[in-house]
Amino acid sequence: MNVNTKNFLRIGSAYMMRNDGEIFDAGSIHPYVNYDITVKDSYAIIEDSRFSFWWQWLYEHTNSEEVKERIIKCVKILYSLERSYDEGIELPDNYTRVYAYFRVRPGDIIRDVTFDDFRKEADRLSRLVNQEFLRFRVGGYVTPKKGSEDEIYFRISSEKFNWFDLIWTLLYNNQNIINKMTVTRDEQSTKSAETIKIKGDILFHYPVKDFLELPGNLIIEKLEVLKNKRIFLK
Repeated sequence: MNVNTKNFLRIGSAYMMRNDGEIFDAGSIHPYVNYDITVKDSYAIIEDSRFSFWWQWLYEHTNSEEVKERIIKCVKILYSLERSYDEGIELPDNYTRVYAYFRVRPGDIIRDVTFDDFRKEADRLSRLVNQEFLRFRVGGYVTPKKGSEDEIYFRISSEKFNWFDLIWTLLYNNQNIINKMTVTRDEQSTKSAETIKIKGDILFHYPVKDFLELPGNLIIEKLEVLKNKRIFLK
């Protein structure tokens, strides 16, 4: 589906909007190129087993060949680290399916690779994915929240890309079910909780009808931190 589709939004679904206007329902959790790591003895452990699914999801939904190439490289690095005696790493059992999906074989092992190499490559991939996709959800910033059923939360993590036209079209086609909007920087991805302003107005519980009446072709302006106040509802 795309931004021109009417009345398709469901409360609670984790939607991903690509920068060409295509929209995908990712289920209950937004895909990210980040990871939770603990160090136990000499092993680095990636705790989040859902991370394995996101490799495939992003590979199938990106329009960027560079993103696809970097995904494959990240998976090969993880495969190499998991089988290295020098760099101990433990991955969830379902990574065997990841390796099968990307057809990774013992001949793909990268010698002398380190976990820092994976971090650097994953961070580069994250920036590319964040540039291509915007995350949004109806009914709550992270999870559905009572009283927010008619509000949409957009989470922007790109740089120098103006999402205004795509957001406007999406809201125009769903204004009968969406009354309020909040637009923020995506803290989970950028590590920065910031609001977004247009012409001096902070887009925080902002009326959709007022947003739709703004003159066209506006630029999403500078970010402003709301000090001592978290801007999203969990």
